Amino acid sequence: MTRLDVDVFAQAGELLVGRDWQRALARILAPYHPSGTKTNSLDDSLVRKWKRGDRPIPEWVQPALAKLLKRRVGELEKMAKKAASLSEKLARD
Repeated sequence: MTRLDVDVFAQAGELLVGRDWQRALARILAPYHPSGTKTNSLDDSLVRKWKRGDRPIPEWVQPALAKLLKRRVGELEKMAKKAASLSEKLARD
């Protein structure tokens, strides 16, 4: 597996949790950490170091992001269906 590019990492973070993504991403990545987690979150300063390129992004992060993004796609598809249905209802009323 090739090392995760910091730009791709940042894009994934923003797509998953929004513009200010580092702290929230640390929280949702914690359960995927290979040694487990003693808290509900990774240290978000570590995520910022990964983004700046100060520390390499660990190999476990890439498959975790792939799983999280796939789950997010499913959530967005459901939301899109609900939005389309509501839009149609509003257009009729």
